[in-house]
This record gives sequence, structure tokens and C-alpha cells, in this order.
Amino acid sequence: MKEKSTNTAIRITPSEKEYLEKKSKEMGMTFTDLLKTGATMIASFDPVFWKKIETFSRNLGVKEYLVLQSLAISWMARREAEAKVWGDEAESILPEFMFTENGPVTGEELHKNLKGNFIREFESDKENQLNLESQYGALSEEDAKWLKRRFEKYNQAKEAQKQAIKNRERGLKEKL
Repeated sequence: MKEKSTNTAIRITPSEKEYLEKKSKEMGMTFTDLLKTGATMIASFDPVFWKKIETFSRNLGVKEYLVLQSLAISWMARREAEAKVWGDEAESILPEFMFTENGPVTGEELHKNLKGNFIREFESDKENQLNLESQYGALSEEDAKWLKRRFEKYNQAKEAQKQAIKNRERGLKEKL
């Protein structure tokens, strides 16, 4: 059964109403649907996410919609560039959309996962860049230390992997 509608009044200036009516027509929506969609969209955002958008908006001196639009355009351009370099199959892989048995991962959990992925990606890029630079000259002390710590982590991981293989082999022999 369809839920009964109710009327709600909002106060806007005549120029705001004219602008919103024009935009609703451009988007093929009714004025009411435009207002409901916009209000529902903002109300559905994760509160931590919305605070970040408001902070960007305030710091940049632009409206929130421009922050969101610019971020979305940046994301789309990156996806298209990635598909151009890696092939169309890259277009179908969207790490931003992770699912669990409870549905999509969103909010802070998604932010944490994506941030971790980006850190690994940027660390790899930095490592490649520093290795290239080191072939043509000396690195700064800070970069040399960073690269040294990176290789130490690799060596630790390699040793842990060797130990895991030994433990697995030892466990298999004991079972026989």
C-alpha cells in the first residue's frame, strides 16, 4: 500500500524558485521531485562524510555541491584513464563498492579500506620513483631513509614468508 503524502512548506526567494524550477526541467524532474531527491540525498549521507564536505567547502570558499561534483568528475576521469591504460576490464572493477553479508560497506569503514589501498598504491609509486632517481643521482637523506625502511619491511616479510613455509612443511610431516 502506498504511503499517504503530506505537504511541507519551505521558504525560498523568487529567484531561488525560478532557478530550481529551471533546473528541474533540465533534469526531466518535477520541482517537487527535485526538492525531495536533493533533501533525501543530503539526509542519507554519512554524517562524518558530510562534515568533511562542509570543511572542504568552507576552506575552498565554494558550495558543497561543487566539492561533490569536482570529486565525482575527478573520480570519473581517473577511472576512464585507468581503463585507457589497463583496458576496459579496469572499468568494471570498482574498489569503492565493497559488500558484506550486511550490504555495502560505507562511511568510515569504506574510508579506512580505501585509504589503506591508496597508501599502498602511493608507497609503491614513491618506491618506483625513488629507485629511478637513485640511478641518476643521490637521494635526499629523508628519501634514502624512507627507501631503506621500505626494503627492511620487504626483508621482514620475506623472512616471515619463509618461516610460514617451514612451519607448514613441518606440520605436514607431523601429520604423516
